[in-house]
Formats: sequence, C-alpha cells, structure tokens
Amino acid sequence: MVDQEFLRSLLANIDEIVEKLHQYTGKPFSELTETELYAVRYLVICLVEEIISICVHIIAEEWRERPATYTQCLKVLREKGGIECVEDLIPMVRLRNLLIHRYWEIDDRCVYQSIQQNFECVRAFTTWVRTRYEI
Repeated sequence: MVDQEFLRSLLANIDEIVEKLHQYTGKPFSELTETELYAVRYLVICLVEEIISICVHIIAEEWRERPATYTQCLKVLREKGGIECVEDLIPMVRLRNLLIHRYWEIDDRCVYQSIQQNFECVRAFTTWVRTRYEI
C-alpha cells in the first residue's frame, strides 16, 4: 500500500525546491553568483531525487516492480500509471546524472534557462500524485 505521509513529505520537498529554484531564476543570469549557480545545480539534483523516490515507492507498492534505472522508473510510471509528461522528466534525470558524474561539462546558462521554461511537467507530476493518492 502506498504511504500517503511519505508521499506528502516528498511532495512538500519538491514544492520547496521548485520555489527556491524560481527564486534564483527570477534574477537575471548575469547577476547570479558562483555560489548561487552551485545552489541551482544542487537543487536540481535534489528535485530529481525526490521525484524518483516517489516513482520507486509507487512502483514498488502498486506493481511490485523494481526498475533498474531512473529513466526506466519514469517509463514504468507512464505505462502503468498513465502519467503523460514523462518524456519531459527524463531530460531532468539525465541532467542530474551530468551534474553528479560530469559536472565540469555543465553549462549553467542552459540549466538556468531550462528551469525557467520546463517545469510544467514537475507540476503535472505532483498534481498527478496528489490526485491519484488523495494527498
């Protein structure tokens, strides 16, 4: 059975992370300090981790599966749960992987622009979870 309190906690974390990311990206890119740019990177990593924690929990509890990768986890949620915007979340997972494993290749301006433009899917994901599990 899906743990609603666990999901509620993760969703609250996502809301907080998204709010902080929007605070940073509300400033012009040229005004962000190096520390703020690193904070944005860290927050993106945290955001993806929270989304994947939700995915893993739902898949394990509802369908008794254990996806091998983060992208596979999202794909299972799309196939079995019917969530539509998975194709927009997968690039975020890949960005998280780059931030962790190949951080020296990151273009912070691209991360900044992505946050400004591409967070509708995060909202759709959290709405789907809240609606499906009455949170």
